[in-house]
Amino acid sequence: MYLRWSLALLAFWNQACHAGPSPCLVPTINHTLSSTSVIFQLDKNNTWFENIVVQPNGNLLATRLDVPELWSIAPSHNNTGGSGSLLYTFPNATSLLGIASINHNTYVVVAGNVSMSTFTATPASFAIWTIDVTNPDHPNARLLVRMPEAIFLDGIARFNKDIYLITDAVRGQIWNLNITSGQYSSGLSRSVMVPASSSSTRIGVNGVKVQDGYVYFTSTTKAIFGRIPVNSEAVQTGRTEVITSGLTLDDFYLAQDGRAYLSTNTENRLFEVLPEGNVRLVAGGLNELTVAGLTAVTASQDGRTLYVTTNGGMSSPISCKTIEPGKIVAVRL
Repeated sequence: MYLRWSLALLAFWNQACHAGPSPCLVPTINHTLSSTSVIFQLDKNNTWFENIVVQPNGNLLATRLDVPELWSIAPSHNNTGGSGSLLYTFPNATSLLGIASINHNTYVVVAGNVSMSTFTATPASFAIWTIDVTNPDHPNARLLVRMPEAIFLDGIARFNKDIYLITDAVRGQIWNLNITSGQYSSGLSRSVMVPASSSSTRIGVNGVKVQDGYVYFTSTTKAIFGRIPVNSEAVQTGRTEVITSGLTLDDFYLAQDGRAYLSTNTENRLFEVLPEGNVRLVAGGLNELTVAGLTAVTASQDGRTLYVTTNGGMSSPISCKTIEPGKIVAVRL
């Protein structure tokens, strides 16, 4: 059984080039654009940065979907440029997806097989790794667990010191993984997380974050950003809340004050969403390369700069024809 990424991308291209806005209720959007700069860009088209975290020293770690590579990105002191280098290539996989911090310089990474030529993913190929980058010249990676029941693992977030939450975009559920024991179990699964039945794009729950007793999530084809109240065991304790809807959402960053910064991948725009649901366009545009194909967002340690990963518009080319290499973009708030 295969996840048909070819159908997914064709559907995305068709939506961007022919179908117009999402059929969902599009939120009222304020437009206050922030200044942006490219920190680092790969040198070839058809390259895809997928996810990103900030290290304690201010450098960035970015995963790639087109190859199973983890890259180290060093922004300049004023975030007007920077440098990037390959840190580690993971074996027995073709792609990396979500990444989250465990402690000072150790991270947990989602790996699996996604063919960028046929745009199909092999469900039983997914595994979770840890990597210690204390010595960047000799990073220490370790296979934590294989998850053959998973169909398409994507985002990952820390719930507590032992438990991490991992989204399964096709199953429409969240897995609970104990990174100490390597054991995992089915977690949250709601109808809003399941891929939309009307869409040929089989991508449901995508990004995930945890804050103040809530699990926040994006659901791509349902065009939803929402949250679920949970207890200390990550069990739902109240109703699922939809914070905003009508945008084709990928991963996101959640600030301490509850503001969320949402990537939209095929829509080429970065949005800020307030806790009450007000939406502001922060960067990009439907027909711009500024943050074309943005896939994930994180923030600098002082919270004044966002860092965005992109695929250069691979999933929805500008004017249906223009793409660029994947890049890391700084967005000043």
